[in-house]
Amino acid sequence: MDVHFIINEQAGDGKGAKLWASLRKSMRYPFHLTERRDHARELAQQVAGQANASLLLVVIGGDGTIHEVLNGVAGYPHVTVGIMKAGSGNDFAREFPAFASLQEVESYIAIEPIKRKTVDFGSVQLSNTHQRYFASNCGFGLDADISLAASQSTIKRTLNKWKLGSI
Repeated sequence: MDVHFIINEQAGDGKGAKLWASLRKSMRYPFHLTERRDHARELAQQVAGQANASLLLVVIGGDGTIHEVLNGVAGYPHVTVGIMKAGSGNDFAREFPAFASLQEVESYIAIEPIKRKTVDFGSVQLSNTHQRYFASNCGFGLDADISLAASQSTIKRTLNKWKLGSI
């Protein structure tokens, strides 16, 4: 099984950078750093499209990064997505197991056959040409407005600094 990492250093007000710094020295797998919004989707799609064998994509980031990666690998049945949580709330990681170390990743890929949890994607058609997938939740209207306002609030940033972002 091939293993690649997609890393968002900006996730969780720097949690992604801290986790990546702790792993970088012992990293022996190909890795890809995100540079902008939607870059994780592009990277995931590129890596999934080039893979000839089973692929484990390990995401270091938060819910937004995971959302992008899932949209990049939709339609690639040979891809398994794993996560190392580095977001502020980590809602997705509450529903699905997460890796805590490189050793856990290596133990996982050593198991034959690989244990996978199949997830149904939901789909939202935003226009004739723009479709997005989601795995854990989707909101629109008032729900989306509240979520956006909360994620951009100064209170949220302060809570994140105190490591209370999930509140």
